[in-house]
Amino acid sequence: MATKEQIEQTILKVAGHPVSGPIKAMASQFAEAIVELDSADTPKKAKPVRGTEQQRVKETRVFEAVEQR
Repeated sequence: MATKEQIEQTILKVAGHPVSGPIKAMASQFAEAIVELDSADTPKKAKPVRGTEQQRVKETRVFEAVEQR
């Protein structure tokens, strides 16, 4: 695991070593958030969910017409 300072330097390097601006101002907060994510106990991987909630709802198939002509 990289340290907060290493992560912060990498963020600044990827951004092109900005002198000012929002990335320069928030790089330490980004690094801190990454360290928190990496140091937290990661839950077991859940089984991937396919489709949206609407797609996962069981569909009802109609095999014959309800009305008659």
